[in-house]
Amino acid sequence: MKYYLLGIKGSGMSALALILNDLKYKVIGYDDDDSPKYTEELLINRGIKIYYDQSYSLTDEVVIYSPALANLHPEIRRTQAKGLKILLYL
Repeated sequence: MKYYLLGIKGSGMSALALILNDLKYKVIGYDDDDSPKYTEELLINRGIKIYYDQSYSLTDEVVIYSPALANLHPEIRRTQAKGLKILLYL
């Protein structure tokens, strides 16, 4: 199973990404902010790719998004248009 985490550099989402990665799931992430964050190094060291634009080609991922992103965020709308399963991380 593959997971696409929106807002991946946030403290909660990055922790979830690391847990899913440790459970041997494929994890890919998106974040609006491309400036360095304290969570980014851990993600990169685990081989988790972070995208800052819509260049990741969505296929059959489960999408989990941070409540920091608005429901009308372009990346949320793009995943909904693809008909992917999308979950809010609380």
